[in-house]
Amino acid sequence: MFAGLSATYQRGYRLRGFSKHTRILEICESVYDYFGVPIIEMKSKSRTQKIVKPRQIAMHLIRKNVTVSLNTIGSLFGGMDHTTVISSDNTVKGYIESYPGFAKMILEIEDNIAKSFS
Repeated sequence: MFAGLSATYQRGYRLRGFSKHTRILEICESVYDYFGVPIIEMKSKSRTQKIVKPRQIAMHLIRKNVTVSLNTIGSLFGGMDHTTVISSDNTVKGYIESYPGFAKMILEIEDNIAKSFS
C-alpha cells in the first residue's frame, strides 16, 4: 500500500462500535485541533493553504476509516463535489508517499483519534 509505513497505519485505527457520525466528528475535531483551524473555516470555500491542507487530511481520514459516500464527505465540507474528495484523498496519499514528515504527521493525528476512542 504505502512503502515504508507501519502496518498500523496501513490497517487504520479501530473505530468499530461507534456510529458513523461519532467517528466523522472525532476525525474532524482531531484534525482541526492539530492545525488550530476553527470548524467553521473548514466548511468555507477558502483555498488558503492554512485551510486546504487540514480539509484534505480530514477528507482522506474519513474516506479511509468511515464507510460513507464521496458525496456525503463532500457535503460535510461545505458542499464540495465528490471529485474534490477524490482529489483530496489522492493528494494526501501522494504526500504520504513522498514526504516522511507528512506521513508522521498523519500518524500523530490518527494516534490522537484512536486515543479519543479509548
